[in-house]
Amino acid sequence: MKVGKPPFLYRFRRASFTALAKAGRIFAIFFRLLSAAILCAFAFAPGWVAFGILSQVVAKPSELDLSTIVVLAVCLALLYFLLMLAYRGFTGSGRKADGGLLPPWAMKVFVASFGVIAIFTVASGIYSGKWFPVLGGLTYLFTALSVYGALKKRQMRGKLVA
Repeated sequence: MKVGKPPFLYRFRRASFTALAKAGRIFAIFFRLLSAAILCAFAFAPGWVAFGILSQVVAKPSELDLSTIVVLAVCLALLYFLLMLAYRGFTGSGRKADGGLLPPWAMKVFVASFGVIAIFTVASGIYSGKWFPVLGGLTYLFTALSVYGALKKRQMRGKLVA
């Protein structure tokens, strides 16, 4: 069997695959930027609510209560999370070291804020005498604890790089 240059059709297929790969990369970049813009749009809502609450607290500090603090904490945590993801989408800097979505410190901050919000929700439910916030808050608290435990296990195995 004679070894030489590949036939013309093979070279054509190879060139078309290269063009397809370039088009795929362009589409991936476009989709990443579009997704980041959508995340910024979604981050506007909790930011607007947090700004409204803060302006209301500055105007009338006497109206500050536990539910206001819980709503403010939820809005700020959600705003932080969405803006962090949008930043990752705009810059395209992924976690190449461990394949994670966020850096370990960001995941720990988000899980800790989730746990604090859960504790405030349970306290608010106990204070108001309603069981649904207590059960929901406990569910959130156990979720936060399990995610934190999973993060610690991954970090101990060396899967997370700071």
